[in-house]
Amino acid sequence: MFRKKKKEAKIELYELWSLDHTLARIISRYLKEFIEASSISGATPGSYCQKDPENCWSLWEADLWKMQKAFADYAALDCPAVCPEEKRKEIREGMQLFIDKYDALWY
Repeated sequence: MFRKKKKEAKIELYELWSLDHTLARIISRYLKEFIEASSISGATPGSYCQKDPENCWSLWEADLWKMQKAFADYAALDCPAVCPEEKRKEIREGMQLFIDKYDALWY
């Protein structure tokens, strides 16, 4: 009848030191799992289906991989301040896509 509250994992201080990298690793991993799970059902946001009904899943999947790669690349940076401009642009593009499509990340 009563559910026990799930105990939240303790957050370690080292995870907070570079929270941007910690979150980038988490988001990258979850996006990868999301892509794999979504590929089974082919669940695609309506905006992609309206754009190109024949290739909507392919377009959505490509954007999801751009998002995932951006977060994985960011997490792998030792020093974001000295990241080459081209790589910084790719990361920014993928992260902006994540922001723009955030409400479409349902399964």
